Amino acid sequence: MPASIFSLHQVDAIEWLRSLADESVDLVITDPPYESLEKHRKRGTTTRLKHSKASSNDWFDIFPNTRFPELFAECYRVLKPDRHFYMFCDAETMFVAKPLAGGLRQAVSQRGWRLHGEYVDEGVSGAETQREALGRLLADAQAGLFDVLIVWKLDRLGRSLQHLLSILDDLAGWGVDFTSLRDAGMDTTTPSGRLMMQLLGAFAEFERALIQERVIAGVRRAQANGIHCGRPKVEIDLRPAVAMLEKGHGLGVTAKAMGVARSTLRRRLMEAGELG
Repeated sequence: MPASIFSLHQVDAIEWLRSLADESVDLVITDPPYESLEKHRKRGTTTRLKHSKASSNDWFDIFPNTRFPELFAECYRVLKPDRHFYMFCDAETMFVAKPLAGGLRQAVSQRGWRLHGEYVDEGVSGAETQREALGRLLADAQAGLFDVLIVWKLDRLGRSLQHLLSILDDLAGWGVDFTSLRDAGMDTTTPSGRLMMQLLGAFAEFERALIQERVIAGVRRAQANGIHCGRPKVEIDLRPAVAMLEKGHGLGVTAKAMGVARSTLRRRLMEAGELG
């Protein structure tokens, strides 16, 4: 083969893949330094990442398991139809990678979809509502850059039912469908999946109504027992207000001069019997 077809790139593999056009590659072979290799190196059971005076491997970083979804997404995007992707790794790494690769590839290929991209928040809990990758995902969805959002599990998108339903409502408003590979029935591209989402929304609304009802009942019960609910009551010296009102000043002018809300001053004057 002519030497001109080869080139060496010392950059992040995923970033390099992102520079390639869709369906432009015939074959992908990858063998990065996985997390499991670093663990075995520390235990002294492998020499692959060994540091010595003669050879140092400080020029590369460990490839974290959390980046596998990104890697697979980019590989599937750049590969031509019916081409191959090979990944060399140990059994421990394959246990992590295979479900991700197989599930994503199967979902995309079976439905005839093309992968747009991957959104991964590394080291951030799904309970966090403000996440960098999630923000980019929602912005791209609103811009119409993809038609369907696929997640491995629902808890990867959000742990709170209220937050999750809020995201799904936004996606529906932008015309983006949603499917979860590990949660049966969570697929708005099907009639049964849309029904499931409607039921979830109804249960969430019912839960919110119950909470609101309990809060109102608790407040009324406390008020019946003489307990003040809400913000602490602010003490107001009503004598200057009474004097200003007797001189013909309006309630609004008086309240502004005293630095309180008109409604608050009116309520306090009525409670004190100074205003009919």
